[in-house]
Amino acid sequence: MSETSVALITTGAALGASAITGGLTWLAGRSNLVRDLMEQKAVRQEEHHREVYTICLESLSKMAELTTL
Repeated sequence: MSETSVALITTGAALGASAITGGLTWLAGRSNLVRDLMEQKAVRQEEHHREVYTICLESLSKMAELTTL
């Protein structure tokens, strides 16, 4: 093979490896983003439930006070 052919094959292999590495890095970043978004959603839902429980407990406490008067 000529030197040009060897250089082209070597360059192609390096570009291919770079593309594969870049693709895997992108996928890993996307997976982390999705996981972070899911965790944030779960935290928001838990906070909302706590707020609703607090409001309900306060309402029940007021009702109990009114019935004892």
